[in-house]
Order: sequence, then C-alpha cells, then structure tokens
Amino acid sequence: MIVTCLENYRESLIKGKDYLVIEIYTNIRTQEIAYRTSNEQGVLAIYDHKLFEIKKALLNGYAIKINNLHTQIMLDDLLELEIKSINSEGIWDDYLERNKKTIEIVHQIIKKRAKNENIEIIEPIAY
Repeated sequence: MIVTCLENYRESLIKGKDYLVIEIYTNIRTQEIAYRTSNEQGVLAIYDHKLFEIKKALLNGYAIKINNLHTQIMLDDLLELEIKSINSEGIWDDYLERNKKTIEIVHQIIKKRAKNENIEIIEPIAY
C-alpha cells in the first residue's frame, strides 16, 4: 500500500511524498487507525492515518493479525517473522530491543518491497 503525505510533519514526513505502508494498525476499542512507515530519518514509525491519503490501496503481499485489542495488517514476510519471533510480544519488540538478526531481516524485507513498488526510502535504522 502506498500513501501520500498531506502535510509536513516535524522533520519526519514531507508533504506530497509517497511512503510505503509497512503496517496498518487499528485499535478496536478506539477505532484509531495508524500506518507504520519508514520516515525521513529512516525510523520505522507509526503515524495517524489522517496525515496521508491513499495512493495505492492494493494489499497484495499483506497479511492480517487480529487479537482482542487491535488488528494489524502487515507485509506478509513481516507476519511470518512475527510468528517466529523470540519475543512473545512480536517482531516490533524484538526490533526495539535491538535484536540484530530481526533488525537485519526487517530492513531487508522493507527495502525489497520498496524497490518492487518503486518507492525511495531512507535506509532504515534501528532505534
């Protein structure tokens, strides 16, 4: 899925630039929707969906994960990694805890998808 940023957001997002959506996150209780994307610093961050308009809504290559609190629609390779995660909370906790192997795999997956979608991204960095 490709989205276009509607306004500059701090130094993280640029108005008019296209971004690859890595994950769509929905909170079931609050019905909030957010997108995870690689920002201008290369950080894999979550932003309110209202900062974007959808340019390409095709979700080929995405998978869905649902629990009582939220729904995640993420790149299918990331969901596969999520299932194999060493952390019970999933890949993003592995990522935030700086698990080197997880970080490398996540970055490879994102760079490959961005290339396939002809989207330029800043080299992802670990937090």
